[in-house]
Amino acid sequence: MVLPAPPADLGHPAPWLSSTARQLARARQGLLILARGATPIQLGPVIRTLVPEPPWQVAPHLHVCLDPPQLAALPAGAHVLLRVRTPEDAVWLNINRPLLAIRELRVLLWADAAATDHLLRDAVDFSDWITRIIDVPPAVAPPFALQGLRAALDAQAPIVWRGPSLLEALAHIAPERPLLELDGRDAYRSLVRDLTRPGLPLVTHLASAHNLTRWAFALAQAGRSGSWIARDPELPLAGLCSLHAQQSDWDEATAALTAAGWPHAALLAAWLDLEPERIEAAKGRSEPDLRIRPVPFSQHTTSIQTNLDLTHTDAVLLEELAHLGDTTPSAELIARLAEREHIEVAMELALTRWQRGERTGCDDLTTWLLAYGRSAEAAELAGAQVSAHERHLHDDPTDAGVQRDLSVSLDRLGSVEVQAGNLARAREIFARSLEIREELVKADPHSAQSQRDLSVSLNKLGDVEVQAGNLARARELFARDLAIAEELAKAEPHSAQAQRDLSISLNTLGDVEVQAGNLARAREIFAPALKVAEELAKADPHSVQAQRNLAVSLDRLGDVEMQAGNLARARELFALALKVAEELAKADPHSARAQRDLSGSLDRFGDVEVQAGNLARARELFARSLEIREELAKADPHSAQAQRDLSISLNTLGDVEVQAGNLARARELFARCSGILDELAKADPHSDRAQRDLSVSLSMFGSVEVQAGNLARALELFARALKVAEELAKTDPHSAQAQRDLSVSLNKLGDVEVQAGNLARARELFARALKVAEALAKADPHSAQAQRDLSASLNRLGDVEGQAGNLAHARELFARCSDILEALAKADPDPLSAQAQRDLSVSLNNLGSVEVQAGNLARARDLLARALEIREELAKADPHSAQAQRDLATSCERMADLEAPAALRWLTRAVEIRSACQTQDPTNALVAREFAVALLQLSNAQLSAGDRSSALEPRRKAASIFAALRRANALEARFIPFADQLAAAFPDA
Repeated sequence: MVLPAPPADLGHPAPWLSSTARQLARARQGLLILARGATPIQLGPVIRTLVPEPPWQVAPHLHVCLDPPQLAALPAGAHVLLRVRTPEDAVWLNINRPLLAIRELRVLLWADAAATDHLLRDAVDFSDWITRIIDVPPAVAPPFALQGLRAALDAQAPIVWRGPSLLEALAHIAPERPLLELDGRDAYRSLVRDLTRPGLPLVTHLASAHNLTRWAFALAQAGRSGSWIARDPELPLAGLCSLHAQQSDWDEATAALTAAGWPHAALLAAWLDLEPERIEAAKGRSEPDLRIRPVPFSQHTTSIQTNLDLTHTDAVLLEELAHLGDTTPSAELIARLAEREHIEVAMELALTRWQRGERTGCDDLTTWLLAYGRSAEAAELAGAQVSAHERHLHDDPTDAGVQRDLSVSLDRLGSVEVQAGNLARAREIFARSLEIREELVKADPHSAQSQRDLSVSLNKLGDVEVQAGNLARARELFARDLAIAEELAKAEPHSAQAQRDLSISLNTLGDVEVQAGNLARAREIFAPALKVAEELAKADPHSVQAQRNLAVSLDRLGDVEMQAGNLARARELFALALKVAEELAKADPHSARAQRDLSGSLDRFGDVEVQAGNLARARELFARSLEIREELAKADPHSAQAQRDLSISLNTLGDVEVQAGNLARARELFARCSGILDELAKADPHSDRAQRDLSVSLSMFGSVEVQAGNLARALELFARALKVAEELAKTDPHSAQAQRDLSVSLNKLGDVEVQAGNLARARELFARALKVAEALAKADPHSAQAQRDLSASLNRLGDVEGQAGNLAHARELFARCSDILEALAKADPDPLSAQAQRDLSVSLNNLGSVEVQAGNLARARDLLARALEIREELAKADPHSAQAQRDLATSCERMADLEAPAALRWLTRAVEIRSACQTQDPTNALVAREFAVALLQLSNAQLSAGDRSSALEPRRKAASIFAALRRANALEARFIPFADQLAAAFPDA
């Protein structure tokens, strides 16, 4: 049965539409009104407002033109709805604008966002003539879909819905009606039990006659009558209302109606809402009466729907929210708020629903609570969900559906523990979820859904192991996940979702290899992930999600190349990602998400330019990003996220100014950043994230004061940051993250005290930080990150003791540090983690420096030689890594300091390595500067050896490099005086 949908619109015409119709009707001369953001969904209501009577009964006074040249055939003073689509349309209108004025046409320009952009950009003269611009409010579905759905629900009829927009339509016409989402493949007992719960049943996966029969029996046994919805069933269902929200193409519908002999075909097609069934019916009738009495609104409509016009702007929406009082919040309203990125308001409404024992209206409430630092409420919500599923499972321990629900809830609870820094507890919870899903896969090994769920569990547990620093275990879990994704992709080679999952799994495993320092292996993994993303983007070039995924894959591979020091390749990848982001932002200029993505892409491109030493170019990119975020913050001044993004841009640009030596400008940027975060922290004093952001910002502001030599001001800022960190650690003493932040803050303040010469105070602060690090390492002895943090604290305290002349204690601390890093390097043998090995080489160098101070040169030589040996292996394992090559050059230079007779040999090798790095990446200012310094060291050694003739050439070459960097404004401020001295000595360089 097909339930016909009437052309009548929901309620009276909206105010903007009535106003437009009156303005067109009363115009006594030519008029241009631009309807911006128009889509086919709103077309029917607009046409029926302008032409109230059916066009087959009364000759319409409105002309509908699908192409601008059709205007030339219209009579003077005509009322017109003109569709504008392409750049060519805009150009035609710009050239022929006198035609509209001479004939005094009253025109409503029907243009989507892209067409509006063409008009305003490519038809500047024409756009100046536009009298009024109206924004067409968004709509969730065509009127025929909403009316058909309402009529079927009022008639208590079962429904088949095919295609998109079902949940949006349900939320629009019955926002307070709960949904009972069921899977037709679930166990029969589970279906019966679930159908006893309140809500409108929405069933998926009615893929066979067997499933359909079981569903019908379950409905009868549960005593259900009235409406239920089969969503995209995979077999025909006779006797049900068949509904959808899909519309015909306007041009094709017009051609079909013209061929059937209808006058005003374009207008008629729009009057019929471009509904495919009604267009088809009109083709076969010479005198059709397609009018159907409208179905009245349901009598149980809630105050949310009757009092709140969801097409209002955000400002009106927020004003209406203030007057809701005790009315139960609407799930539709929550979704709308989330879509508009008013997450805090949506979170409060969803939390109110949950506290009243109702559906939260969203699946993201736990995530939102965590994002806003409300971990206690998030834990309560997640724990309640786990308990509820455990009770249901107690009644029927074999119910696979409830077991799956329990695993989902366990995942949410585990995420809460991760956010709180309780990694050991999170590991325990995720392991339990993994165990459940392994059993479900074992029970039904051919279930793709069970395999995907297992993949999710492996990912979540792997993420915890990454945060805990257990990269070997994380690699094992992610490898299992990848194996599942590869099997699913192989089984469904044409499934975009399966291919996308494969790309994600590859990226996740690649991330672990990056953290482990195995950049060559990460590159091997990210490359096929990028290939998959490119194929998906090519197969569906209009998919925003596919394009965004492509940008993410490009960024990931770019990050690897940047870390490996291959900045030219990284720049190429980031440029491609930036191009994608720019295209998406251009296609949807009003999308805050697209603009945020663009700003993030600009930041990443800026990062690679910073590493390349191209500070002027980096400043330009970061400034563009800052401009975007300032606009987003201005557009939504109450958005904490927009303000936080703005603070990040200020910090990033401030860092560049620090490196360029523009400390006054950097101070200004950091001050603005701290001011924003101070306000956010005051606005939400219970938000751990807001307080933590403030602490980090104060630390960064302190760092610039250190570089400016304002140590007193720096101490003040670092002390404030430490106070915040201490409060957070005190508030949540079991949070590993809060304790780690405290340790970091103590270390930063200690660094300043070292520079101020207050070694006793620095020792006190570093000792406190070490105590915290030792406690964290003891609490989670398997965490490589905790061990790494402990080694860093030992290093800092060792440096202070060395400077104070306490060489025995310094040696002891550095030795402990080296032992820890030796163990970490040994524990990650697949292959030996490049990061762990690099950390070990740094520690050996530090210990060697102490032995040099102590006069134990033989011992120092052994330690530095071990560090050199490690770096030789790393450079050999990844010959394309510029970082590995630069580390090797540094070790050669350290050996030259220690072995005077062989100094020339070591320094010559260092120059050769740095020369190769400079050739590989000739635009990298940092590599060029290091090469110049190495040349000077070689020149000095040659002078010491009495070889003055040989020493002049490397010195002249170094002068030339410094001069080029100076001209390009790519030389750090601290090297400028030295560059000037060389320029004076070699004026022709």
